Amino acid sequence: MNPIGKNKQTGYTLPMDPYVVVVGGTNQDICGKSTKPLVCRDSNPGTVWATLGGVGHNIALNMAKLGLSVFFITAVGDDDAGRAVLTEADQCGLHLVLPPFHGASTGRYVYLCGPDGNMELAVNDMQATTLLTPQSLAPCERLVRDASLVVAEANLQPETLRYVGGICDRLVVDPVSTIKMGRLEGMWDRISVFKPNRLEAEMLSHVSIDSPENLNKACTALLALGMKSVVVSLGEDGACYADSKRFIRLPVIMGNDVVDTTGCGDAFVAGFCFGLMEKGIDSVRYALASALGASSITAACEETVNPHLDRNALIDVLDAHTTYWEGAMI
Repeated sequence: MNPIGKNKQTGYTLPMDPYVVVVGGTNQDICGKSTKPLVCRDSNPGTVWATLGGVGHNIALNMAKLGLSVFFITAVGDDDAGRAVLTEADQCGLHLVLPPFHGASTGRYVYLCGPDGNMELAVNDMQATTLLTPQSLAPCERLVRDASLVVAEANLQPETLRYVGGICDRLVVDPVSTIKMGRLEGMWDRISVFKPNRLEAEMLSHVSIDSPENLNKACTALLALGMKSVVVSLGEDGACYADSKRFIRLPVIMGNDVVDTTGCGDAFVAGFCFGLMEKGIDSVRYALASALGASSITAACEETVNPHLDRNALIDVLDAHTTYWEGAMI
């Protein structure tokens, strides 16, 4: 584990260099894939494997792999899965802020797939994330307040989201799903960057994004809620950024064969934050290109977090597509 040194006044020794804080969930994904069509109420031969996941975890890990100084506030138990999270953090230079919660179990997501790889049944146990309360985060308050960026995701409880939004200057939020997006009600004006996908943006704005004009209308409706800016990921149609003065749209970055799009949304958020930290808080065009580049790299492998993603890999992609994204419309 990469601990933050103790300090009598703050509870932690704050880093000297610019850093990012991620607040969100971690879980262990356990997958079973049958070799033949699944038979209910029977034992199916196949393969079983486990990986670490969770929206907050994936965003934090991607940013650490991109070379950012990342402090991850999450909840894990004092179990084997929790210890696996600590080991991974050590290996990747990711700073875990809170120690394991004694007596708690690390979140787990168990799912079964047929031979085609499509999920047939799943059970999730994410109770550990509910341990991230304003009270458990209170010792980290100054760490959150002084961060260059804070990323939160809507698996957190509403009161925790409001607490984080109330103490930081620049908050980036991933709504996770249309269902969990409701947890953000009443705090739109605290969000610096809101990052929905197409479906989430359509549901919240009540605008069908089926044309460039309607994309602009949807972004205008979202901004009217009070958020300072919005970044909409549009799958194969690229992405856009909008605030009160600018509208930027970039096409998807081509070049890598798409193997699996799982995890691309988490990589997108990490890449956007990388761009902001790399070029400055107002370099949103570069940040949007970085988001699409990180997503493209992630789509080229089966893993949710591409083991080959790093700063050099992303810079190479951006350098190869400079004219591609610099010519985007505003």
